[in-house]
Amino acid sequence: MNRGLLLSAVLVLTVGGWAWGQCGCPPVDVDAPECYVSFQQCQKIEVGLRTHTPFSFLFICSPCCRPAGPQVHSWRVENLDGQLIYGETLRDSVRADSFSAVWDQRDGDGKYVSPGYYAVIVDTDEGEFVKHLRIVDRCQSFFSLFGFGSRCCSSRCEPEVTLEQYTEPCMPRPCTVSPCCP
Repeated sequence: MNRGLLLSAVLVLTVGGWAWGQCGCPPVDVDAPECYVSFQQCQKIEVGLRTHTPFSFLFICSPCCRPAGPQVHSWRVENLDGQLIYGETLRDSVRADSFSAVWDQRDGDGKYVSPGYYAVIVDTDEGEFVKHLRIVDRCQSFFSLFGFGSRCCSSRCEPEVTLEQYTEPCMPRPCTVSPCCP
């Protein structure tokens, strides 16, 4: 019985190690931002600005209490070299808690951007707020399907850009046909 368990454990570790080595994971990128959120190619990304709701304990206001959120004027996506990839200016400024935009991972010319790191910048009357994202080739790795590889950081009191997968369904095509949805 012990021999069977030992042989099973060795077999599982061997096959698991081989499978892990086949995952297609890229080497660690030294140019990666400290904090980022990962998305697969072609996923629509919903951009927002969270202003951290004030709270109190025994009627004592927390240090995060803010009378009102900032007004959002515009938002944009830049590569890590600071080149504008895509941007929108809002017709009328909106409060941060009402701001929502969707980026379909296309540049200003309507072409899908390459996998890599990007900065999403939301411009407000209180300044610019930035969050980095990583776009992963969806054919690259099984593990990228689940968003592994994100390194998230947040501030407790400052407004924070939020990046989430937009919930509109998208039927992916096989990797050999096209890297993106129509």
